[in-house]
Amino acid sequence: MEVPVPINLQNNSFLAKQSLTKDSKHWNSIIKDHTKLKDDQAILTTYTQMEALGISPHKSTLPLVLKACGRLQAIERGKKIHYDIWGTDLIDDVRVRTALVDFYCKCGFLEDARYLFDEMNDKDVVSWNAMICGLVGCSCYEEALVHFMQMQKENLEPNSVTVVGLLSACRELLEMRRGKEIHGYCLRNGLFNSNPHVGTALIGFYLRFDVTIAHLVFEMMVSRNIVSWNAMISGHFDEGDSLKALDLFVQMIIDGVKCDYVTIDVALWNSIISVYAEIGSLEEAMSLFTRMRLEGIQENEITIVILLALCADSADSSGNGKSLHAYVIKNGRERNTPLGNALLSMYAELNCIEDSLKVFDEIRDLDVISWNTLILTLARNKLKDQAWALFGQMRESDIKPNSHTIISILAVCKDVTFLNIGRSIHSYVIKHDIEMNPSLNTALTEMYMNCGDETTARNLFESSPDKDLISWNALIASYVKNNQADRALLLFHYLISEVEPNSVTIINVLSSCTHLANLRQGQCLHTYTIRRDSSLGFNLYLANAFITMYARCGKMQYAEKIFKTLPKRNIVSWNAMIAGYGMHGRGCDAMLAFSQMLEDGCKPNGITFVSALSACSHSGLIEKGLQLFHSMVQDFYITPELVHYACVVDLLGRAGCLDEAREFITSMPIEPDASVWRALLSPYRVYSETKQAKIIFEKLIELEPTNAGNYILLSNIYAAEGLWSEVRKLRLLLEEKGLKKPPGKSWIVVRNKIHCFTAGDRFHPQTDRIYARLSYLLSSIKEIGYVPDLRWVLHDEKGEKKMKRLFSHSEKLAIAFGLINVSGGAPILITKNLRVDVISLIVGPRKVYLVDLSATACLHEVSLQEAANSKRFSYNLGDQCDFSEGEVTEHSEGDTVVSETKEEGQSTDASERQEDDD
Repeated sequence: MEVPVPINLQNNSFLAKQSLTKDSKHWNSIIKDHTKLKDDQAILTTYTQMEALGISPHKSTLPLVLKACGRLQAIERGKKIHYDIWGTDLIDDVRVRTALVDFYCKCGFLEDARYLFDEMNDKDVVSWNAMICGLVGCSCYEEALVHFMQMQKENLEPNSVTVVGLLSACRELLEMRRGKEIHGYCLRNGLFNSNPHVGTALIGFYLRFDVTIAHLVFEMMVSRNIVSWNAMISGHFDEGDSLKALDLFVQMIIDGVKCDYVTIDVALWNSIISVYAEIGSLEEAMSLFTRMRLEGIQENEITIVILLALCADSADSSGNGKSLHAYVIKNGRERNTPLGNALLSMYAELNCIEDSLKVFDEIRDLDVISWNTLILTLARNKLKDQAWALFGQMRESDIKPNSHTIISILAVCKDVTFLNIGRSIHSYVIKHDIEMNPSLNTALTEMYMNCGDETTARNLFESSPDKDLISWNALIASYVKNNQADRALLLFHYLISEVEPNSVTIINVLSSCTHLANLRQGQCLHTYTIRRDSSLGFNLYLANAFITMYARCGKMQYAEKIFKTLPKRNIVSWNAMIAGYGMHGRGCDAMLAFSQMLEDGCKPNGITFVSALSACSHSGLIEKGLQLFHSMVQDFYITPELVHYACVVDLLGRAGCLDEAREFITSMPIEPDASVWRALLSPYRVYSETKQAKIIFEKLIELEPTNAGNYILLSNIYAAEGLWSEVRKLRLLLEEKGLKKPPGKSWIVVRNKIHCFTAGDRFHPQTDRIYARLSYLLSSIKEIGYVPDLRWVLHDEKGEKKMKRLFSHSEKLAIAFGLINVSGGAPILITKNLRVDVISLIVGPRKVYLVDLSATACLHEVSLQEAANSKRFSYNLGDQCDFSEGEVTEHSEGDTVVSETKEEGQSTDASERQEDDD
């Protein structure tokens, strides 16, 4: 009978001749040769031929065949071998039984593997290794460590194979302490440099915790194989350090290490894709990925993760992320945990909540990263109830929340209504002994600040033994966010004595200067930044912040100077300039900047149009504003948001086009919100249509029943018409509802100390001198023809009382204080939290600076000496100041209705111009 010869042995005449015999030794020799060639399919083909000839395998051959079955996932073939040898002497051989354990583990049949292993009488190190490594391969890491402890009780010494399996388990369980103990064992017993696989396993273990330690292990290895190099190169890719990965690749070539398929075909491609990712070139990276597939190179997990992260960072709008997701599904990897987490992160950054939820449900083995990412996504998108519910589900699962989980769920707690929830989260941290690292301490501090518990926030901050710069920056930012800019500045002075500030610090403190209109402090920061250019770096973000600060503090010429010197400008730079021109009433300059931005190739965004529309509104450029609004939709394909509709309503309202404004609201494709109705209501104070104002007011309080400003706005309209009974009704309604508007306040900084005043304030140590100076000023301006217009004192009082009220406004007290305490003819800087009141009481060449914080208007500089040289001198400050020959008239908002520009991301709301010191 002629026996078929395996194809890859046909060219070997000696082996071909020997294979015609039924001598089992020769067949066993052929199987061993196939094993050396790593040809598993040939091993099984040869074994099938042996069965057909009735040749019994040798006990040394069966393990080779069973290993081939395991590698090929040939489950039925392996089970048949097990059945065939059951009841024979072969089943009792420790090598054969160990091979069966290994086969069942590789094929996922752990119960069969456990049964065979437990029934073994003479377990050796190889048997234990098969079971331990099999459990690791099936993700049963804890059980693998338990078996290792049992192995030690049997007085068996682990070898390099054991160590490799254990290190994999420790890596997945994040058991750094155990992993270090195994490292120590390897060093003591000479395993580290005796086998390169041990060093490679240690590299893989440490890469999970610290790439620096992994690199040290790599450097200590005497013998490095290609797997070691690949592990280290991939590790640097995972850390985002593609340049270091490229350096290692070059070093590997220099050292004469021959690259394998993984190194050249995946790692190198990943390296190039990573470089594109670092510079934000999504199109080039995706093009390279396409080319990679066309050349038949199989990407790995890292490739997809890099591309998904790039899609997230680039705010992908062209659907590349969705295409990658489809590719992952097509290749059956949608349940892969790392890929699932990368998809979760991408959809989180793109605010695709439904897609995030679908991906989360698809992941087979959710890990702590999966839970944390989705919780943070829900929290950031203000889905507080869902985020809190998911946190509850996580606690009921097998995954324990860590510090990152707590930081994610704390993002839910944004206001005082969540204070109790925030406190319960803090209690959970303490109860479950979650590590209080600087990041968690900072998150808790921010939570308490956001929820109004400043005392606990400061106690947490002060009690932290290792406050880093991030902690300081977070607290400063919280103060700015909570309108406590003065405290933010004070904290900054403490910060610079403890740590070196960075650009984030400077940007936060500049926000404080902007809120307080503290030009001097802003200029000091500018100088500080320039002097420390080497450490801080005058980057574009800083430059944009300085442009905004100078624009809001009245020094538009400084903002222009910085802008012109920028080597590169982004959309934020242009937006800051357009907004600045709008604040200064320079609508034509704002439109010119808008045109230059387009010529520069910078595409406008929604914020650009908010600033541009507001600039048109401030300058009365009605036609241009309406053209801009239509261009936004037709030319730039930007869907208008409520803030844009509010801007247009404000634009029409200022011009007295109230019917057109109402028609515009009626034609809106989306339901108008409170800001839109408020923008419409504001002009009615000037145009005296109280019936229509009442109708708009009713719509407004349906949307915002607890906003005191809405009631004050209608009250002022009634007061302007002398309808005092209606005013009293509204005031009574406010009291019944327990609503209060913020009191008008004015600040002045003298010798680095902030002084705050309210209307009629008599608590200041210099009260008597302040009122004496005010009395002197009043008599002085009366002598030159000043006649106060008491119609704009919106109170039902007699003339003398109205006069006193008019001259006890907070900014007048601050100005008087400044005149007393600011020497040398220096300008006086006053900051207000509500709308700017009249400024015409000051006489002489002294300059007065005013800024309205409620509407974030710019700082304005008024010199009465300059005004005296002109027939008429007017500033749009929320109040209009008219200077005429022989007489100065004071009034509020006169013939011009003015609204102010909000900072980026906020709405333009003309209604915030409420009566200041009511």
